[in-house]
Amino acid sequence: MYVIADGKVEISTQCEDKKVIVATLGKGEFFGETALLPSEPRAHTAKALTFCQLTVVNARVVEEELERVSPLLRHIVRTMIRRVKKKATCSRPIPMPTSCRAWSPTHMFSR
Repeated sequence: MYVIADGKVEISTQCEDKKVIVATLGKGEFFGETALLPSEPRAHTAKALTFCQLTVVNARVVEEELERVSPLLRHIVRTMIRRVKKKATCSRPIPMPTSCRAWSPTHMFSR
């Protein structure tokens, strides 16, 4: 998974032999979250639109964080990733909630 520290990234997919842009992401947003799901095929392509500085978040780190929360919350997070992935395939772009745009990657790792 990657967190965008700087730059813009286009997320796209193929639908009926056409490129469909799912989202254009910027600073503080993330992509590659489906890599956190075991045995899920890659459904989207990420392309840098500008020079990008990315923070790589190892799946193991996310799994360790998820292990610290309740089983219910783990289930909710994984289910949401699957649903968004399924909905984004061959559909219109999904707007990201404003609260997610203000997220900073340093919040995840500071304790």
